[in-house]
Amino acid sequence: MKKRTLITLCIFCCANIIHSQITEAPKNNELSGDLSYEIIPSLGDQQLTIIGGEVDQTIGIGASSLNFGLGYYNYGFIFNSVAKDESLVNAFEQNHLISLHAGYGLSFGNQWHWQLSLSPTFSSTLNDSPSLEDVIFNSKSTISKRLTSTGGQIEFGLGYGTLFGAPSLYPIISYNSALGTKWHYQIGFPESFIKYKPSWKNEWSFSAQQDGDYINNPRPSNFSSNEEAIANSKLEYRSTKFELNYSTALHECYRAYIGLGYYTNTSLEINSPNGKLLYPLNSDNSFSINFGIKFQLDNNIKTKEK
Repeated sequence: MKKRTLITLCIFCCANIIHSQITEAPKNNELSGDLSYEIIPSLGDQQLTIIGGEVDQTIGIGASSLNFGLGYYNYGFIFNSVAKDESLVNAFEQNHLISLHAGYGLSFGNQWHWQLSLSPTFSSTLNDSPSLEDVIFNSKSTISKRLTSTGGQIEFGLGYGTLFGAPSLYPIISYNSALGTKWHYQIGFPESFIKYKPSWKNEWSFSAQQDGDYINNPRPSNFSSNEEAIANSKLEYRSTKFELNYSTALHECYRAYIGLGYYTNTSLEINSPNGKLLYPLNSDNSFSINFGIKFQLDNNIKTKEK
């Protein structure tokens, strides 16, 4: 049943591993990217470091747009003294997420926009031969409408991905609008935010979003309470993240940023291939810090806000 649902969704909808706001189709070509580093020092008894980046090319063709991209992130865990003695647990010390992005957008007049994209993601410890167990077909489809009465925009749709850990369907709904020339906000799911941009150079933002990942360990690993080695065990993670972020333009095409985050409602566990809980990891609330640099070529960040 899950496979049928996944195949149907991949045919009719799309996804991006990175949850971004859908706006009007770009009128020009654009190359953008993001390099980032984040550390969560006390995710319960674990420490998590995330480092990586992504690059995307958007091509505007009349009222439509094409998007292609590639991303890589490394998730490095340091487990506590008890958990790291389990071979089933320490197999997840180094994890690799490699994603391909492809999307298509189409605008209908000045008010309606339809976005489809597909982002197959290779999510694995890479400690054995890769297989389809390592691949997740993140996808989503959205429709947005600009409201002439308020100047805002409403968006709704359906996604499939790892927002809640194990891949599943999730709804997408939001309303975003500007307050004058310096404030911009979005209310919805899976992300809400408010931004303050006093000048083209400086920007402050506060966001709340659902976050999750699902990583496969192809190597057969033993569990102390079970003599049998378990292949394709899953590290399932989900959390709600709040973040305060500041960014500044280093150049017309480059922007550096730093953020302070807080993770709550966090769950971190290792499951069998069929979803049976094998090892729950203590995962308390935790602060995080992240920083990085974004670039955006072909469109000046003085006039286009990301």
